[in-house]
Amino acid sequence: MSADPNPEAAEILDKVGELYLNEDYSDVVFVVEGKNVPAHQVILSQRSPVFKAMFPPKSELQKEVIELPETSAYSFCLFLRFIYKGTPFIEKELTTVCLCTVFEIMTLAKTYELPRLVEFCVNRSKHVCATVNAVELINEAVDDDHEELVDIILDNVSVLGAEFFTHEEFYKLPVKALYRALEKPTSEVSADIIFRAFVKWMRANPSESEHFPELLKGMDLKSMPIGDIVNTIRPLNLVDANVLLDLVCEHAKVKTANGNPETGTSDVHVTGETSNYFVRPKKDIIMKHAIGSGNESITIDLERIFTINYMEMELSDGDWSYCIDVSQDNVNWTRIIDYSKYLCRSLQRLYFQKQVLRYFRIRGTAPADGTFEITNFLSYYTELPLEVDPETGCVIPAHNVALTENYAIVIQGRSWPCQNAMLNGSDDVNNYTFHHIGKDPIIVQLPQPYLLSSMNVKINSDCLYDYNIEVSTDKINWTQVINEKYMGGWRHAKIDKQPVVFIKLTGTLGYDWNVFTCNYLECPAINIR
Repeated sequence: MSADPNPEAAEILDKVGELYLNEDYSDVVFVVEGKNVPAHQVILSQRSPVFKAMFPPKSELQKEVIELPETSAYSFCLFLRFIYKGTPFIEKELTTVCLCTVFEIMTLAKTYELPRLVEFCVNRSKHVCATVNAVELINEAVDDDHEELVDIILDNVSVLGAEFFTHEEFYKLPVKALYRALEKPTSEVSADIIFRAFVKWMRANPSESEHFPELLKGMDLKSMPIGDIVNTIRPLNLVDANVLLDLVCEHAKVKTANGNPETGTSDVHVTGETSNYFVRPKKDIIMKHAIGSGNESITIDLERIFTINYMEMELSDGDWSYCIDVSQDNVNWTRIIDYSKYLCRSLQRLYFQKQVLRYFRIRGTAPADGTFEITNFLSYYTELPLEVDPETGCVIPAHNVALTENYAIVIQGRSWPCQNAMLNGSDDVNNYTFHHIGKDPIIVQLPQPYLLSSMNVKINSDCLYDYNIEVSTDKINWTQVINEKYMGGWRHAKIDKQPVVFIKLTGTLGYDWNVFTCNYLECPAINIR
């Protein structure tokens, strides 16, 4: 015999049979031979046309009204359909509805103690979670105010694959769901993919910044280079610098404990060239000094010797010049950075030939009579250093340094619709920095000198201009690198390789408009436009 396709049918009949001569819920009494016989109008009406005529439908005033605010009418009707008609109907319906509806029906089934319906809903949930991207399901649950459904979704997803972290709406995940997702096992998903997805989520959810440190600590980033972590998160200004430093320091300790090579003799300990080691000074060190007061400087003792080829330090507000020396013994010093002729500001990202060192000596050289101060400092060895020009000590960048995320700013000129518009990474025509021809030109300042040999610039493509571009390291002495007439749109230029801090764009004549506008600046030129 085949299995009963509708096991509830027999159960329904049994339950109806139990009402026979049962005074519970009886709404009609027949008096027969002086004896009261209880019955139920609804059952009699469905079984006999005569009874149906005897018992007309009740008026609205006679019906008991029960409010159910916690569920939708659609879900409740499907719930009742199961009660009245049994398995085949609800199984078919569950395959056509969204997970939120399944969840509502399951909640009703639990509330009214219908275990078989609960089982149907659980099985359907598992099937949906196995075939639909969990990001879509979670965001759907949140949109429908069913945040408790998030746990059910993640409970029913055994492993998260790359498609979860690379989904276009990953950034919409609520913070609770992200915590849970980062706890789940992943299927051959690299730490880099998870980290990049999290960084996009941070950018889209700055209001959740109080959770960023804990989320970062919960991620397994041991396989990623420390430099990649720092250089990606630091420019966002979304994580407190001290929190980031603590995170990276712990990361470095784990890598050393896991067997990254350290070699040395006697009292000298040198990290292996292939390991990334993060070092920062003690918190109580005073990182400032008065410029021009004898030989004052900032000296940072790392307390033992390391091999290092990269450091970062954040300057206090303003423009500063400085030089940096390193030493193993605090007696014999080697100059690694000399930016005494350049104006620098904000975060300094400094690459240099690897050095075996214990001490950094940092001396501010300008402006005279100022107080040179560092607000943050870190150093480590990176396996992927940028190229450094041996003559000038300037980094030769491989990416666009004229971006706000790389701390470039517009110091002269007006922008629309936001500050530093031409440096925000978009070449949209509605995104621009401008100056009125004949008035003060546009000036862009990079945070530190870079050795540049090319640039791309997009000027207003709806107009034609005569214009020129000049560069400088001190905002006093300028070198003209581009001078063109009757041009608009994308312009590419190769220039003599030289250190650049300031870039001045001047419209000298507008053939259609008296305002010179620039949509985008790229230094160096990554692609020929």
